[in-house]
Amino acid sequence: MASKNFQFKNFLIQQDDSTFKITHDTCIFGSYIANHALLKNAETILEVGCGTGVLSIMFAQNTKAKIVAIDIHEPATILCAKNIDYNNLNHQITAIHKDVSLFDFDTKFDLIISNPPFFKESLLSNKEVNKIAKHDTTLSIQNFICATEKLLINNGILTFIYPSNLDEVVTNYICLHKLFIKQKVHIKQFQHTKPYLTIWIITKQIINNNIVPIAEDLVIYETQGVFTKLLFNQLEPYYLEQALKHK
Repeated sequence: MASKNFQFKNFLIQQDDSTFKITHDTCIFGSYIANHALLKNAETILEVGCGTGVLSIMFAQNTKAKIVAIDIHEPATILCAKNIDYNNLNHQITAIHKDVSLFDFDTKFDLIISNPPFFKESLLSNKEVNKIAKHDTTLSIQNFICATEKLLINNGILTFIYPSNLDEVVTNYICLHKLFIKQKVHIKQFQHTKPYLTIWIITKQIINNNIVPIAEDLVIYETQGVFTKLLFNQLEPYYLEQALKHK
């Protein structure tokens, strides 16, 4: 299998053809949550669809919480465990080959995070790994919300990233399961462009009697290839200097 390592400032992620390569969007999502207060308040975290384990390992830089990383695709779980071991995080992160809809619902988490599959309208790939990871043939967004909601403590938080053009669909499923939107972050390439991804932060309970979600934009580029100051500061603790300069 072809292999290409992804070197971050304080850790390294090994990649191969068994799972997704690390993307810029994943790192933006991970760094946003890693710097968020909700991560610092969590004692137990579940990552659904861990892939290489990059999100769990990124979070481990900022929290002492115990993290469980699960994936329905066994080779991805094996690679995740390899990366956990390589970065000396076996004491904090556990990788498990598991379908979230079959997880032990007696186990509850403070925080559940996921970068789920969302290529519903794309043609199915030839490789089985892409069928599972790139297309929601095994876990729709509705089933994902249903399964993860059962694994949250009463005041727990669910956060995930999904295409912005499906915001209305996601909102309907959140309401269907009687959950509350705490915050929505729209990711945009430039200030003048439409958002293409949304970070959702969802709770099981209304917080401080506030039922109006916080909405904000996260703009990636000031000009072509130049990060906005906000995103630069968000990524700076994780990216190497050359990665911050050349995008």
